[in-house]
Amino acid sequence: MLYQMVPIVIAAMIFFAALGQTLLPNRLNDAEDGWFTLLFAPVVGCGFWLTLTVAAGMVTTYSKSLLAASFLIAAAFIFHRRRKLIFNLSLNEALLLLIMFITAAGVAYAIIPREIDGSLYFNQNAYDHVRCSIADAISRNGLPPRSPFLADNGVPVPLAYYFGWNALTAQLCIIFGTQQLFAEITTAFITTFVSVMLLAAITYHFSGRKNSVLWLAALAIFNPNTAEFITSHLPKAVNNIIFTEVYSGFWGFLSNCIWSPHHTLAAAFITADVFLFSAMLRKRDFSFDYPLIIGVIGAGSFFCSVYAGIFGAIFFGLSLFVFWLTNVNARRLLNSRLLPTFLCAAIALAISGPYVK
Repeated sequence: MLYQMVPIVIAAMIFFAALGQTLLPNRLNDAEDGWFTLLFAPVVGCGFWLTLTVAAGMVTTYSKSLLAASFLIAAAFIFHRRRKLIFNLSLNEALLLLIMFITAAGVAYAIIPREIDGSLYFNQNAYDHVRCSIADAISRNGLPPRSPFLADNGVPVPLAYYFGWNALTAQLCIIFGTQQLFAEITTAFITTFVSVMLLAAITYHFSGRKNSVLWLAALAIFNPNTAEFITSHLPKAVNNIIFTEVYSGFWGFLSNCIWSPHHTLAAAFITADVFLFSAMLRKRDFSFDYPLIIGVIGAGSFFCSVYAGIFGAIFFGLSLFVFWLTNVNARRLLNSRLLPTFLCAAIALAISGPYVK
């Protein structure tokens, strides 16, 4: 099953990278080099694609025709801005990208069910395969999704759940006619790859060293289970409040890519938004590119997860408010950026309005 996912994942990542590179503001590209842009762009492209196709699917028909039209528009946009594309890789960069790809493939491989002695076994962290049912409901009945489990006199009732990631999964079912489990694991593969590349981009941005991405691989392989050690020395009541995941650090990230990739992707969108917002604050002149990208990706995080998306945005807003109250320089800076900050929130809320309702 894994080798069948590889061409789909590669094609999706190339598309997301191209879309993201053409969307990123020129001045952000000027401040960074091609390696950062190559790593950071996929999360932007993925966020834009997910948000706009899901938002369009909620007011029209979530179908192959809509996705084909969306792809043609995106392809035309990419072609129009093709001079911004960066796909030149050195041997060292190609090897680092391969390490990230193998890490994501390992997550996908861990989710694939195993048949042993006539019995079917699932990864202990992958119990939430209800996502298959939601993706199936979306691919059959469109958006907003109908519950795959409950009906009122034979009519499926609306599903009260965050469904953005599942809608992205359903696209594979709609376009290729794949089985829902295959589509779910493939989307988890893409989610992990996008998220790892984002972490690598931020690591490189702050360290200035391309090989710093190897620390991510080292953490993934050798990270000690420090949380388990800590919990053994704390009262059970405290553990129940503080620790919801027995793994720490990068192991916790990888286990969540297996268990709840929808939360992982939402967290990646919010993380990208925080980075882009900080870049926007550093710019002296106003540019609509930043609020547009931040708002659209923020709405995508809301679509994917209430916890990592909506709560993450709320906590980020509260953090900005605390800085505004306690730091004079931060207050002056934020006061000078009230309009773009307002636009970020307004765009995110306007796009996600039908979803929140």
